[in-house]
Amino acid sequence: MKEKLENRKSLLIPALAVVGTITTIAAVNKITVKPASKFIRLLFNGIYPGPKNYDDIKKLTTVKKDIDYGSNIENGIMDINMPLDNSNKKKPLIILLHGGGFIGGSKEATAAYARTLSSYGYIVANVDYAFAPEHVYPTPIIQVSKAITYLKDNKERFNIDDNNIFIAGGSAGAQIASQIAAIQTNKELANIMGIKPVLDKKELKGVILFCGLYNMRNVSETGFPGIKEYLWAYTGEKNFETYKRLDEISTIHHITEDYPPTFITAGDMDKLESQSKEMVKILKDKGVQCTSVFFKDKRLVHQYQFMLWTNEALRTLEKVVYFINQRVEKN
Repeated sequence: MKEKLENRKSLLIPALAVVGTITTIAAVNKITVKPASKFIRLLFNGIYPGPKNYDDIKKLTTVKKDIDYGSNIENGIMDINMPLDNSNKKKPLIILLHGGGFIGGSKEATAAYARTLSSYGYIVANVDYAFAPEHVYPTPIIQVSKAITYLKDNKERFNIDDNNIFIAGGSAGAQIASQIAAIQTNKELANIMGIKPVLDKKELKGVILFCGLYNMRNVSETGFPGIKEYLWAYTGEKNFETYKRLDEISTIHHITEDYPPTFITAGDMDKLESQSKEMVKILKDKGVQCTSVFFKDKRLVHQYQFMLWTNEALRTLEKVVYFINQRVEKN
């Protein structure tokens, strides 16, 4: 058992290695962030394994891989996970966005999580998007909007209940998910960005945010490794704090009473935990339904929720499923 656990942990070493290397790389690259970004991208190739019963889960689900969702931009593909229940009943849709500091990551990293979530009776679209600095903000926002449109246009093909859609994401993916939700519920933000909402309030039942960043004005103060380089790459501005569109990326500024019910969590050792707690306060101040999961003295790291070999991740998964089921509109 110990050997098996060590093997699972070893798959995450590339992602964890970012902490020890990014500061050195960034110091060398004073003028351009591209060399650092390309190197760090390689370190985000870690894959989160499934839970102990993952072999059984795979027998209960199927995956349609590498579907082009029509963004005509690099990495514009997704995997669609579906339960094998021999039923024509339409199912809730969860759109899952991986992390990677806006410069890396992959749907492969979250494939086991997506498939595990699908086994509870959902369609789970595990979405890829283009990387910075080659593709700066708001490219992922545009792409995810295209992905949602594609899924709605193909709802019959994938047996999707488009009255029960949830958007989820981890780390950078959580930021993207949170902003996508804000665009759907805040006309002023949508108009400023020039991006048309693709979901109405009836369709978007909730947002699920894992270990994200939501306030770009104070995120540097968290001390999260590499955060300045990530946002330099994403905004195209070395001094990203002066980026003219920075407040668009700060979802806390765009929460209205119409923002969808939100599930939010972060590990107690995650330096971005304060961002999640600030987001919870804003949501509650605006009267938005909010389910939060935080910890004390558990030593849970960034993106702990994808580590399905741990008890804490499994318990959080159960809470995510409960959150979804409580908000699904029954047909």
